[in-house]
Amino acid sequence: MKLDILKKIDQDLIAAKLKKNKIHFKDNETGKIYAIDCVKYIYDRNQYIEDYGLKNVTRFRNKVYLEKSLSEKRIQELDSFCTNRKFIIHKKLDSTILSHVKLMGEFLRNDEFAYLIPLIPFSDTEENRQKLVMGEKRYEKERIRSIYALLNEIVNDLVASDHYNFIPGTTEQGWSYYESKLFNIKKEINEKFLGEEDMILRFERIVDELEFFVKCYSTPGVVDRWAEINPTIMYFDAAYEIMSEERELYERIKNNPEGFSFRVYPTEKQLQKRQAYFEDIKRKNTYHNLQYSETQIFQNELVNTLKKVLEHDFPELKN
Repeated sequence: MKLDILKKIDQDLIAAKLKKNKIHFKDNETGKIYAIDCVKYIYDRNQYIEDYGLKNVTRFRNKVYLEKSLSEKRIQELDSFCTNRKFIIHKKLDSTILSHVKLMGEFLRNDEFAYLIPLIPFSDTEENRQKLVMGEKRYEKERIRSIYALLNEIVNDLVASDHYNFIPGTTEQGWSYYESKLFNIKKEINEKFLGEEDMILRFERIVDELEFFVKCYSTPGVVDRWAEINPTIMYFDAAYEIMSEERELYERIKNNPEGFSFRVYPTEKQLQKRQAYFEDIKRKNTYHNLQYSETQIFQNELVNTLKKVLEHDFPELKN
């Protein structure tokens, strides 16, 4: 009996949350309830913009207006919902919203129900409750991954930009270019997660740490926190190489803390693990004829480090 009461309270709370956030909509003609597949819609929209060389969302909206007579404002409302879970005009009728989504389905996939997920009325089944909750979790993960993609893009520029000295593919200085990219990522975070202070703080911490790396021009150059999350990145520190090849010099530096010092002082076991790490990479390089440079190998590990940092700071990605 107590379990049933708790389940009823839980269902009521989630129902209230869904009503407040408005993530499901009723078709008055059929009585059916739908959720909007925002992830699928945004992906298809962006793919269409790229495929047709439209360059930006404004040109996409103009094209839709010309072909489907759906105004730019109506499309902007749908985009706003899929990005922020809010409609610009909050009192819009469900049937009106659904008609706009159907038009976009026809336009992008020739299927008016392409972005509509049919749902059983919420109170009818426990299965449907789980579908709604899981849909919301999926949406949250996609928002996090969208920012991760922007950060990952910068990390993957390490080789092409010569440690961020140049804009990739050019001889132009990269300082202002990467400052602008980092600034725009913060702007995207603040817009996408408006009102979600915890999310903003977690992401801004990572952006600040990445900016430190971009501007330090050293290897491995990551902040201590990243090295703690992925200790393997420290295999690229000069201390390991000197310990391996110039043991006497290493010992002199280690025993003279008042002079030059290393960031890390590896143990013999750590040195052996490092040797095994690079031997494994060398085997893969040879077997697959990858011909990776040392910088490329470092970049690959840096990419792995960023991934681990995101998974550490956003455990909800694993749920």
